[in-house]
Amino acid sequence: MNDKIVDLDIEDVIYIDKENEGGRSALIVCFPTGVFYHCQVGGMLCEQVKCEGYVINMHTLGIDFDDCDYLCSFRNREKIHHEGQFKVGEIIDAYLKKHTEKWKISLATDFERIYELQEGWWPVIGKHRKTDIKGYIHIGNCD
Repeated sequence: MNDKIVDLDIEDVIYIDKENEGGRSALIVCFPTGVFYHCQVGGMLCEQVKCEGYVINMHTLGIDFDDCDYLCSFRNREKIHHEGQFKVGEIIDAYLKKHTEKWKISLATDFERIYELQEGWWPVIGKHRKTDIKGYIHIGNCD
């Protein structure tokens, strides 16, 4: 992720929650496009995250998975225990593998970036043909 969102023109930032209405989820693929997707995540924390790349509409992937039950209770990001995130990451990983195993893009939790896992912001890795993909699944924010 790029932490220099303040250096961007407003035209370079897309607030994805507006685009994410109607029960659709998004895969934000990390890629140097010059366009940053900004999301509100983390449940009651209402954290602001962003990722440079492009978006693939994932339709209803993740909509039937209530990550608020697992992740909304993490009120203080500094006190989130890595082991707890890893356990939730395993649950999300099983969900992703089950739901994307027959897709052209198979997705899994990216455990190298597990510390970024929040409600509505799942770090993922994927494979499309022989191309590795890194990105985030965004399914909205409960707050």
